[in-house]
Amino acid sequence: MDYLNDINNEIFSYEKLINGHKYNIKELLIHKLKLKKDFEINTLEDIASLQKKFVEHLPYNNFDLCHGIDEWGLDYIVKRLLIDGEGGICTTLNILMGMFLHEFNIPVRLIKAYKQSPFNIIPHFSCHISNMIQWPLNKKWYMVEVGIGFFGSLNPLELGNEVGVLSNAGNESYYRCIENPEDSSYIYQEKKQGMDNYLNLFQFSPNEITHGDILDCHQRYLEITEKKLFSFLKFEKGYYYFHHDCLKIGFLDGKENTITITDQNQLKKMLLNYFKINFNVNIKKQV
Repeated sequence: MDYLNDINNEIFSYEKLINGHKYNIKELLIHKLKLKKDFEINTLEDIASLQKKFVEHLPYNNFDLCHGIDEWGLDYIVKRLLIDGEGGICTTLNILMGMFLHEFNIPVRLIKAYKQSPFNIIPHFSCHISNMIQWPLNKKWYMVEVGIGFFGSLNPLELGNEVGVLSNAGNESYYRCIENPEDSSYIYQEKKQGMDNYLNLFQFSPNEITHGDILDCHQRYLEITEKKLFSFLKFEKGYYYFHHDCLKIGFLDGKENTITITDQNQLKKMLLNYFKINFNVNIKKQV
């Protein structure tokens, strides 16, 4: 059985996931992200560069959820992200990133946001899955995030450090993970350009999670997600964002272009040209 489909209260383990599959995740991702064959992770800056590459080549989107696919497991993640290149949500994207980091012998832990919290800015964050790493050189813990679209700093964020880190996405926003002294949890925060104070995005626990937790987050995302296609992909000078039949192209200098999608042929060209996604029957049903 696929390790990810082993639904129980066992603590999730990247080591067991890696040992129990047939794929060379390191080789597949190095090829997908167009990294050098001898790519190594020696510094936190290397991880930041990896995060940026990740969101430039693997779209954050809900296409599979919108057309009713509720598949789950490593075979599905590999096929959807690394073979078909259609992208995915936080569960698939961050688990793939965690596997890659584990392959470089970096201690990595899968974590989740609080199901109910006054610090969660939108309902989707109650289902959020992410990764923490313990950096071997200083033994400190950092959040490493690649499955959050607009809200990603694309930098490892040291837990408990209240000094904001300038986004590696080029959007002039600062991010941090501050400690909540009430229960030893953390709050992921953002401060956009021109803001005086940080905005709470979601609250999360640093504790390990179980297979059941992962499935619960995945199923709740299915329940609350809007049944309308969206997709986010970064490029060197900005980002592409498709939602509500509109494609927004945002640039680092603040300029934006918006294109309204009016028919399936236009949608097909848009998905291929900007997101490198081939138009298929499943997507077509949602238009």
